[in-house]
Amino acid sequence: MNKKNYIMIKDNSALKELVDHLLKENIIAVDTESNGLHAYQERICLVQISTKTKNYIVDPFEADDLSPLGKILESKKTEKVFHSGEYDLICLWRDYGFRFNNLFDTMIAAKLVGNNKLGLGGVVEEELKIHIPKKFQKSDWGQRPLPDEMLDYAMTDTLYLIRLRDILKKKLELAGLLPLAAEEFDMLSTPLEIAHPTSEDIFWKLSRSTSLSRRGNSVIWKLILMRDAEARRRDRPLFKIFSDKLILSIAEELPTKREELASLKGMGRYNMQNYSGRILSIVKSKIDPVPKKEKFNPPSNPGFRYRLDKLQRWRIRAARKAKLSSEFIMPRQLMYDFAESPPLDPEDLKRKMERFPYRYEKYVSEWGFPLIKSLEKVGEKLIKE
Repeated sequence: MNKKNYIMIKDNSALKELVDHLLKENIIAVDTESNGLHAYQERICLVQISTKTKNYIVDPFEADDLSPLGKILESKKTEKVFHSGEYDLICLWRDYGFRFNNLFDTMIAAKLVGNNKLGLGGVVEEELKIHIPKKFQKSDWGQRPLPDEMLDYAMTDTLYLIRLRDILKKKLELAGLLPLAAEEFDMLSTPLEIAHPTSEDIFWKLSRSTSLSRRGNSVIWKLILMRDAEARRRDRPLFKIFSDKLILSIAEELPTKREELASLKGMGRYNMQNYSGRILSIVKSKIDPVPKKEKFNPPSNPGFRYRLDKLQRWRIRAARKAKLSSEFIMPRQLMYDFAESPPLDPEDLKRKMERFPYRYEKYVSEWGFPLIKSLEKVGEKLIKE
């Protein structure tokens, strides 16, 4: 695209005017850029929006009240087009509490119609014969000012989405898959919260990956806390301080001299200059208590794992028959719900699938009910045993 082929929105009044304009549109394209690879606490750094004729970039660092955007995202009248929008929606919900209606995802559509490449660049190239560079994919979108070249790149993420949507929607209609796509888009409207691992979670993961002494486990815990404090202070993600692998290596080798520490893979010159003293002090320090994980309690429903396995096998077979990816036969969460509490009868099955009428009619009511009914018997047998 040509430079400056977009309007920058840098204050709250301009954003309000933009939303008033967007509410008159029947379709817009939306994308976001975040700084998760460069900051301790990720946040949205840009929101890109395209209509059929104009392009906009909203800077949340300048227009700091994004609440008006909630009106357009929640609007049932205006269709919002994303590409692989699940994480964008999670971030918009996490940072601003927005709700969503009337979505279309070009990545999901491309997957349903059998495109070979599913990244935005691949789909644009396959459908529109346009090449999109990937130069700034991992850039720090939290830096200010942002170079014009980065802003141009960001704008390409929505520039072609409405055209893509039109092409892919026609393909979905021809394949008879538009109702299935609609169910997928509806699921997107309720983003799932991503639980980031706590320091305790990281400790339990590392400590059970190898057999360590009490001192080794104490070193792991202290290094995790040190890294977290340093990441907060420098506003950097944990992995940019030092890696989990390095923490584990230090706990296994327990180096007490600088040359021993320097020999470990991943220490590097910067870490040696800035952290070697603290790391060696931690290794030599007294053994401290470490977090204790609550004892694992197996599921109260003894047939759950057996039912889940049967459902997974059925879903794979049904997907092969339909020539679709397995998640399009039965969503993962619904499969888990059925494994936990199987439908009692055909009416109960239909009721539990009321959000998925296409799947119910096309796959489950015909192919799946004998299987789902048998799941209850598996559970009963296990309970008796």
